[in-house]
Amino acid sequence: MHKKRTKSSDLVVHINAGEDGIKAAEQLLSERIASYKRKKIGDRTIDERTLEKTPKKTRAKLEKHMELYEEVIEIARYADTHVPGILVLFTGAKNFKFAKELCELSSEYVNICDTEGGAFLEELDIFEADVPIPADVGVQAFDEFSERMCKDYKGSVVALCKRAGPARCLTAVELRTLLDNPYVNKINDVNKKEFVETFIAHEYLDSNEVRTKTKEALRLHFADLDIEKRAVELIEIPLTKEETKQLYGITILEKARLKTTQKP
Repeated sequence: MHKKRTKSSDLVVHINAGEDGIKAAEQLLSERIASYKRKKIGDRTIDERTLEKTPKKTRAKLEKHMELYEEVIEIARYADTHVPGILVLFTGAKNFKFAKELCELSSEYVNICDTEGGAFLEELDIFEADVPIPADVGVQAFDEFSERMCKDYKGSVVALCKRAGPARCLTAVELRTLLDNPYVNKINDVNKKEFVETFIAHEYLDSNEVRTKTKEALRLHFADLDIEKRAVELIEIPLTKEETKQLYGITILEKARLKTTQKP
């Protein structure tokens, strides 16, 4: 007797039921992932064109991957985005380490993994090699959830963002969404628009090589906000060491460290 397939609509019902629903959805998806753990199939892109060119036996496996893909994206689109504190954004392994440290030093700071939906996506380990979800699906899931989280968020933001290239979620999704969010005023204790202008100027446009590579990305994400032109003007203005730390959120982490060491 075949086990009844988990439907996306079942997941939506669970997700909308709150914390207990998230746990129920997690159980459903965990069972699906456990049943799909097998050798990876060659093509990482799952679409109709891929299916048409795929042998029938392999196609059945790909279709199962598609079912799981739809369910993971379903979680990203419906899971709870509530941030129970000051939101800490990050990009890359080193910044993630700093973000975790900041959140551990002070309970007022939280990152995406401290939200119900973010914790759920993290627990799925969707970037691990033995999980049959293509890496680009994992990226899409986190991107969609991050966009919703930043759209719903109210308050100031900490961005640990050294080397956040234009294709990274922080730049391509999160900063852009925060700029459009009227309930967010500051990033790293700086007016959010001034922060983004300075960030783009000093992270992307401080060399001719980087300037050429990122020009199109800047137009794509920030041109309509008149940030590209201002960022170019800021290139020639050098930052002090302290200003650089502030730009990348390091001063906030240092203050939290200092506050912890001064406790009796």
